[in-house]
Amino acid sequence: MTPQRYLLLLTIKGSPGGTERISVGEVADHLSLSRNAVTEICTRAEQAGLIRREAGKDDRRVVYLRLTAEGDRRLCGAVRALEQDRGAIADAFGELTASFDRQATGSVSSAGRA
Repeated sequence: MTPQRYLLLLTIKGSPGGTERISVGEVADHLSLSRNAVTEICTRAEQAGLIRREAGKDDRRVVYLRLTAEGDRRLCGAVRALEQDRGAIADAFGELTASFDRQATGSVSSAGRA
């Protein structure tokens, strides 16, 4: 799964209000991409059977995106596959924070001696 497709599926799954439905415009805003770029990513994801498009009920010009069962399955697999990476990233940030804390404490101690 490409990073763009992963972010698209994750954005749909985590849509506001837990509806798992989001408009193309909202995806573009959320991912800071042009609507044209999002439309292209959506076309490929739809061709792969990962998402489906729905016309808005109140405004037929608005297109909403939903995950298909296959899209949900693939996203779940990707999230699980990245679990170890997320742990490693969390550990790295913990070490970085500790390093900054030690550095800040050392700077205060050195300044106090001057």
